[in-house]
Amino acid sequence: MEAPPERETLNGLIEMFQRRAKWRMWESYAVLLLMVLLLGAAGFVFKSARDITAAETAPDMTLQGLRDKRDVVGSQITSLAEPLISRLRKLGDVRQVDASEPPAKFRLQVLDESGKLRSQADVESEIGLDLRRTGNADIDYGLSLGGTSYPGIRLRVSASQLAAAAKAQAWAPLDFSPHLQPLVRLFHEASLDDSAILMFADRQQPKVEVPTGASEAQSNSNLSLPFLVQLNITRYGTLSLVAIAIGLQPRFTVSAPAFPRTIKEGPTPCACTKRRSAR
Repeated sequence: MEAPPERETLNGLIEMFQRRAKWRMWESYAVLLLMVLLLGAAGFVFKSARDITAAETAPDMTLQGLRDKRDVVGSQITSLAEPLISRLRKLGDVRQVDASEPPAKFRLQVLDESGKLRSQADVESEIGLDLRRTGNADIDYGLSLGGTSYPGIRLRVSASQLAAAAKAQAWAPLDFSPHLQPLVRLFHEASLDDSAILMFADRQQPKVEVPTGASEAQSNSNLSLPFLVQLNITRYGTLSLVAIAIGLQPRFTVSAPAFPRTIKEGPTPCACTKRRSAR
């Protein structure tokens, strides 16, 4: 069987290496594109790290912000309603209650239709009637101003306190109509803040207890996708790039270093060629 010509053998080797170089070139472009995309994503995550972290911790920040806002609104309500509350203290104990407490069973309307404070005798008569009708030692009242509930305030009146107030000097008249509308707006704002605070507090306190060892898995399941990407790039990004570079390094190494010498010196003569040369 005749050996293939030397030129065809050399051309075949050249074509084989050219095909291999072409595929390696496209592979290198694909890997380069992948690394550029990964680096771009990493850069975006690092640039947006503050916003991502802020968005992930938004419930905590929002809850604290709502509580601060509720405190400001509460101080405004207290300042505006102080002339009214100071008179009601003559009847009993005025105390603040949490928004999570159930509403009071009894409501006390302290203003008349014109927005003026009802007379002390009129209020005492209503409270005395409630005490006799229920037979209770004291009654916890929720306050109403012109049909609007006063949030977070209760008036507790006992029979002894009512008797002492009846003997004391009656409170001075008070026209509360100029302050009623601003106070009602503050009441509405405080009610919205209380509802939002309860909602966020309920979200942060799960009703079902998680067994030991499962709390971390549950907390991870509640994390957003951008936060998880940022977390994993921060933890494993550098190691991943190094691993990719090490794993792909052999694909860019020429596995036949003798190829240039083959082209320069020609292919190794076969046995039949040596016998023809000897003859």
